[in-house]
Amino acid sequence: MRFCAVSDLHGNISLVPKITSYARKLRCEFIVFCGDLTDFGTVDEGIEVLRMFSKSGLKMLYVPGNCDPRELVHVKVEGAVCIHGKLIYMDDVGFIGVGGSSTTPFNTPFELDENEIWNLLRNAVSGVKDFSRIVLVSHDPPNNTALDLTFAGLHVGSKSVREFILKYRPLMGIHGHIHEGRGVDKLNGVPIINPGASINGYVAIVNIEKDAKIAYRLLNIFSD
Repeated sequence: MRFCAVSDLHGNISLVPKITSYARKLRCEFIVFCGDLTDFGTVDEGIEVLRMFSKSGLKMLYVPGNCDPRELVHVKVEGAVCIHGKLIYMDDVGFIGVGGSSTTPFNTPFELDENEIWNLLRNAVSGVKDFSRIVLVSHDPPNNTALDLTFAGLHVGSKSVREFILKYRPLMGIHGHIHEGRGVDKLNGVPIINPGASINGYVAIVNIEKDAKIAYRLLNIFSD
């Protein structure tokens, strides 16, 4: 299985054909989008972004980000599946998602308290016995990692996302939100990645083999 991980487009819809063309060139089977399709945009603007991705013919799993309207959780766009609070399988790999972010000082459109984040994740995996083929997709990165460290030197990620990874040890985590947090880290042996802000051309290509071996590359559609 190979897919393209994307985050933080922030409404730059002109980049969507470039991203999907790049993903196709690298033989990706689908897109995983980690939130902030819009930049404080409307539901209609979010739908337009989803439809642009859908036009490529690549299926898309997504969660909204904190800069998106909360209502994007409920919209129906052919080829785009919201996994906020849900567990969706692609072949034999499950993808669990949580959108928005933990509370910020900026009162952004889609924020959740830590209890809400925890309950959404816990309820979504109710009944799951084997987490070795479960991928966590959240806009908010786990707290106190390389992925949630801001330029100001503050760790601003979600404590609940961190606790979920520590408790359930999924196959990997894919996150966005903190543009300067582009990179990779490990949390209790679980690889976590931030593909970087796609508004700057950044994406990640992820391979998951049948034996659950994973590989990933952080790339830029303009230079790689």
